[in-house]
Formats: sequence, structure tokens, C-alpha cells
Amino acid sequence: MTRNDQLAGQAGAQSFHDCQERTVSEPLFKGAHQALTYAFNYSAGALDRPAMVKMADRTPRTGRGLAGVDGAAQAGFILRELQALSPLHQRILEARFMPQTTPCPCCRSSVWDQDWFAAVRAVSEGVMLSGIFSGQIVHRAVRDGIVARYFAEKGNRSRVLLKDLALHAGVSERTVTDQNGKITIWLRGARVVRKGAGVVEDGKKGEEARAMELIESVLRGAGIVGENEAAA
Repeated sequence: MTRNDQLAGQAGAQSFHDCQERTVSEPLFKGAHQALTYAFNYSAGALDRPAMVKMADRTPRTGRGLAGVDGAAQAGFILRELQALSPLHQRILEARFMPQTTPCPCCRSSVWDQDWFAAVRAVSEGVMLSGIFSGQIVHRAVRDGIVARYFAEKGNRSRVLLKDLALHAGVSERTVTDQNGKITIWLRGARVVRKGAGVVEDGKKGEEARAMELIESVLRGAGIVGENEAAA
């Protein structure tokens, strides 16, 4: 069980229902991206006070905010809504929004967060189950590395270089580059898909876009995201 699963179940019944009532009447977030950023960073204890204040200021000054138990309940409520999605789409959103690094307990240097990398590996497994590499051999380390590189923030992308993945797996850079392209299209999608000389098919939607559309719909239906009436 990850810390996000624990947070989703920690909020007490009364706090949860109080938070739910506020959520239904007064959405605190404009969209799913903002809500998920808040929830995953809150659960990791990484959300700074200015960000919390900024989000709380979107609501009228009625004493309803995101501090203390109320904030934990709100984050837990958002994370609970993720359960409406398929396991693959849950892992994709975790890989996108969870904090990616954590201080090493020994030397305090920055290392990959275990929960985040577990989500990356689950998405990597989804890549193989998708059939985009049907009939091909893809090294697990290469696949995991490509998925990690796709989700990595700008400051972390230098940790995963395609040439290093190729070297460690004993395959050519061209092979890894080709695999990177297929995984990226599967996750991000593409406006057009080129099949060969002069052959172009309509673009395809990526799995990350599907996950975001689904959670946006779920959170709007729950009243967690939407336009604040006071700001309309």
C-alpha cells in the first residue's frame, strides 16, 4: 500500500463528509491538473504554504480552506476518486503527478522515489500488454527507462539518457530510439501517424490524454473541479 492509498483512507468519516459538502457547493480547483497536483504533493508533504494559500484563496472568505484536517480530507477525497479509473490510468496519473525524487536516507542525495518508480514500472508493463511491440524483444530496463524519461520533469530528464539505456542493455542506440518513439506515441499520442513512404494515417490519442479526460470527468462529476461561482 502506497502513502497515497493510506492518505485516501485516513480522513475520518465526519471530516470526509464535511469536506465533500464543501466540494460539491464550492469547487476549489479549476481542473483536474490543479487538483491532482495539490493532492499528490499534499500526500507527500511537499506542498508549500504559498501554494496552499493560493488555492484556498479561490474560495470566498467563509472560513473554508485547505489547512489542517480539512486539507488532508480534500487531498484524500481527490485520491479516492482515482479508483474510478482503470489500474493502468491510475498508474499513469501517479507517474505524472507524484513527486519523482526523494533524499537518500544514507547520503541525502536525490534519488528516484520508490512509489513513483513503482508507478513507472507498472506503466512499463502496460506498454508490453498494449501490443505495440508485438513480436519484438524489448529489454525491461530499457522499457522502464524510456517510461521514466517520458514522465521525468525537466530537471530529472538528464538522469535517463537513451544512449546509456542502449549501452547498458547491449543494443544499438537506433533500436532504443525506435522503441522510445513507439512508447512516446502510445503515451502522448500523435496528430498524424506515418506508416511509410507517402502513407499517413489519422492521429491517435495517447493513454495519458485518455487518463486525464477520464479523471477530469470524474472530478467534475464529484464537484471537486469547476468554475467558482464567485469568480464567474
